[in-house]
Amino acid sequence: MKMTEFDQAGVLPVAESTTESRIRNDLADLFTESFSHLEHLRDLLHLSMRGIRILCNQPQMIEAMQKVERLQGKSTISSEQIARANAESQLAIAEVRNGFPLLHAQASISLWGTLESLVRSLLISILAKCAESRSLPELKKVRLSFGDLEDLTGEDRYNYVLDLLEDSLKTRQKPGIARFEELLQAFGLSGTIEPEIKKTLFELYHVRNVLVHRRGIADARFAKACPWMNVTPNERLQIEHNSFLRYHETAMKYITQIVQRSSAYLEMRRTLDASNQSAGKVIVEDARGVDEAPKPR
Repeated sequence: MKMTEFDQAGVLPVAESTTESRIRNDLADLFTESFSHLEHLRDLLHLSMRGIRILCNQPQMIEAMQKVERLQGKSTISSEQIARANAESQLAIAEVRNGFPLLHAQASISLWGTLESLVRSLLISILAKCAESRSLPELKKVRLSFGDLEDLTGEDRYNYVLDLLEDSLKTRQKPGIARFEELLQAFGLSGTIEPEIKKTLFELYHVRNVLVHRRGIADARFAKACPWMNVTPNERLQIEHNSFLRYHETAMKYITQIVQRSSAYLEMRRTLDASNQSAGKVIVEDARGVDEAPKPR
């Protein structure tokens, strides 16, 4: 989705002030980039799978080319090329037979990384562009080091503040999207989540941890956390293609929910700004009325 498509769909409301417009554009760009990355990830996975399947038949293709060359009295294919084609073919056949385990593992890790990056980038952008967000109750509990803060510039400062907020809330210890939800709640961006979305992303979170920290070998913690996967300790995880597609679709749904919450957040800010401006106008007019009222004789 392009940024203009967000505007046309009314997902992110058009703001009137320059600041509001800048926030809206930044968030629209962020969401567009996240959706595009997930689509690119899925398409690249499918492209890689098709390419590997083609390599399975590479020796037969080379053999056909050799027959054609012999008819033409040529011989351009070296023994090294034939040996490499045979080796690549055997590797490709094994990958196809096993369901492309490495491709699906890396794609699943990237999926979770995209969600984590999106939530943090969203909150950093709000901290940088919305001054009132820096006075949130949860942020007042954060102990800042002015020495560290002075060494940072631009968004690095807000990244540092967000790190301290995560430490204060202990969000990194929370499984699944509970980490993201507690952070979003601190900024007034909480919302209800369908149980199936929560469960699937909880599963993706644990799958990602096993892939990254245990070389894909499940432990007792994973077996207890995700009993519906029927995986026993010391068993190697096998991410099937349908599982990845389920993770991918659910990640897209979750990001869509965050977009909708952000839309409501921006609309609330615009309404409050309009109310404050109206209240200010009334106060000024009342003050003028007092000044212009006839003085008692």
